[in-house]
Amino acid sequence: MSVLSPPKNLTKNVLLGMAAGVLIASVFYYTQDSIPAGLYLTIEKYVFNLGGQIFKNLLMLVVVPLVFFSLVSGISSLSNMVKLGSIATKTIGLYLMTTGIAVSMALIFGYIFNLSGYEGDVEAFTPTTGDSSLYGTVMRIFPNNIFGAFVENNMLGIVFISILFGIALNLTDELTGDLSKTFEKLNTVFLKIVLLIMSFAPVGVFCLMGSYVMAKGLNVFGDLAQYVALLIFVLAFHLFFTYSLILKVFANLNPLIFYRKMKDVALFAFSTSSSAATIPVTLKTVTDELGVKKMSQHSSYQLEQL
Repeated sequence: MSVLSPPKNLTKNVLLGMAAGVLIASVFYYTQDSIPAGLYLTIEKYVFNLGGQIFKNLLMLVVVPLVFFSLVSGISSLSNMVKLGSIATKTIGLYLMTTGIAVSMALIFGYIFNLSGYEGDVEAFTPTTGDSSLYGTVMRIFPNNIFGAFVENNMLGIVFISILFGIALNLTDELTGDLSKTFEKLNTVFLKIVLLIMSFAPVGVFCLMGSYVMAKGLNVFGDLAQYVALLIFVLAFHLFFTYSLILKVFANLNPLIFYRKMKDVALFAFSTSSSAATIPVTLKTVTDELGVKKMSQHSSYQLEQL
C-alpha cells in the first residue's frame, strides 16, 4: 500500500456520513420542543457547527502551502520553459470558453423559466468599486508584500509568486543544487496531510450536513425549490453535455470514467460549499486517479480561483 494511497471506501463513508448527519439533525430539529433549549443550542453549536467548521478549516489550512509547493515544484522541474506558456494559454482559453457557455446557458434558461419575473422593489445598481473591481482584482495578482499575500490568503497573488519563484528556481537550477527536489518533497508531505484530513471526511461531512439541518430543518432543501431545481438541471446539463464534449474532443477521455474517478471531488465540493477547500482533494485526485502529469494538474485550481 502506497504512502499516498487514499482512505479505503471514502466515497461510501462520506455518503453515509452525509445521510446520517441529515437524519440525526432532523430528529433533533423536529423534536426540539421536547428538548431543553440550552441542550439543543449546545448540540448545534459544539457538535455540528464546531465539528464542521474544524473540518473546513483543516482543508483550508493546507490550500496555500499545497498550491505554493505544487506550483513551484512543477515549474522548477520543467525541462522546456516554453511548456509553461502553452499550459497557461490552454488554461485561460478553457476557462473563458466554459465560463462563456455557462453564462449563456444561465441567461437562456433563466429567461425561458422567467426566474426574474417577480414583483418587488429593487435597489438601484451601484457600480462595483474598490478591491472588488477589475482594478482591485488585477492588483491582487501583483502583491507588494510576499508574506502579506500568504497571510491574507490572496490566492491570485500566491499563484503569481509561486510561478515567479518556480521560474527563477528553474533558471538557477545549476546554482541551487537540489533545492527543486526539496520543494517536491515538501509537496509530497502536504499531499500526505491532505490524505490524513480526508480520513476524517465522513465525520466532517456528518457535522456540516447536520449544522445545515439543525439551523433550518429539511426546509434547507425546500426553500427556493424552483430555483434550486432549475439550477441543478442547468449544472447537470453543463456537466454532462459541455464537459463531456470537451473531454472527448480535447482529451479523448471517456466522460463516464472521468466522472466516476472525480466523484470524491464532487462530494467534497457539495459538502463543504467551498471550491477553495476542495482544491487539495482535486489536486490529489487528478494526480492519482486521472494520471495527470504534475505540471498540468495546476489548471484545476487555477480555474477555480480565476
